[in-house]
Amino acid sequence: MDFYLAADWPPQIQKYLQGGQIDHALQELDRMIQDNPSSPKLFTMKGILLNSERDLKEAIKNFDLALKIKRDYSLALIGKSICLYILTRSDEAIKLLRRVTTREPGNIFAWLNLGMMLKDKGQIEEALMKFDQAISIDPKCPGGWIGRADTLGEMARYEEGLEAIEKALLIHPGDGIAWMIKSSHQDSLGSYKSALTSAKKALKISPDHPRAWREYGRALYSLKRYEKAGKALVESLKREPDDISTWHTLGLALLKSGHPDKALFVFEKIIELNNKDIPAWGNKGIALLQCKRYQEAVVTIKHALKLNPQYVYGWNNLGLVYREMGESQDAIAAFDKALEIDPSHEAANLNKALVLSESGKIEKSRWFRPV
Repeated sequence: MDFYLAADWPPQIQKYLQGGQIDHALQELDRMIQDNPSSPKLFTMKGILLNSERDLKEAIKNFDLALKIKRDYSLALIGKSICLYILTRSDEAIKLLRRVTTREPGNIFAWLNLGMMLKDKGQIEEALMKFDQAISIDPKCPGGWIGRADTLGEMARYEEGLEAIEKALLIHPGDGIAWMIKSSHQDSLGSYKSALTSAKKALKISPDHPRAWREYGRALYSLKRYEKAGKALVESLKREPDDISTWHTLGLALLKSGHPDKALFVFEKIIELNNKDIPAWGNKGIALLQCKRYQEAVVTIKHALKLNPQYVYGWNNLGLVYREMGESQDAIAAFDKALEIDPSHEAANLNKALVLSESGKIEKSRWFRPV
């Protein structure tokens, strides 16, 4: 079920929409509004079309005109909430949707949009309840199952998420988003080959969707096919250039495929987007290490540790840089700091043991086991 279809378009408007002639549809709506200026439905339809063209302010103006005629016209309230959400005015958007669900508890579009907005705000438990409410209204609506599956993923309940996404795919096997979510959950459960298969299906259905390319790249990365993963992630970023998680995975893929100079550019890009991104500073340090720019690596990793002194990977990475510089005491001190934070940190234990071995003091490492 699509909110766009819920407007119940007049035949002459449908004809233009089917041909992708949005401008003609808007012109026809203007003529119809001129003949019937007291119709909230017509103003709402115009708002929906303007929203689809991302003319959000004009869309809101038309939704408001509809609401001036009929104060609680649900389709206009939902349409306005979507515009407000796109404009990052999520609190106002959620308030409108709650108004709809209170007055019309059977309005599935309100529940679906409310669940999506709450999930994006991090109110995960409540979002799940909203999707479950949508499912209870119409169990054959794939949107409810898709929303449930995606939300369960946020809660790391991947097995339940897969169950939900399978129900969505039984209803609509050609839903690209559902295949993307399925791929994500499979990857999180370690089923990397299955994740790759699902991502390929998502790409076949939605070849221009950034998440389809992201999940494809993520599955390739998990399978240690780093070169191909990098290319897929670049395709995702062409379509969604501000997605920090994709930049991170791309940077790691470049590091693992032996391109530290390119990885350095990627982590600098992340820092440009968010200069308090601690893993970006830490991984920039590793890229500098691989480029043999040791002093810069130390400064960079120390900046990450200034942002978060408990960043265990930062202390471990700082130790690696000091080891490459031949500063064994500083390296051991950094590894000890990592182990103070997390005594079971395997990399720090092994790296400390390696430095102690190189300095002839291997017996001091708890990872040394004489035979």
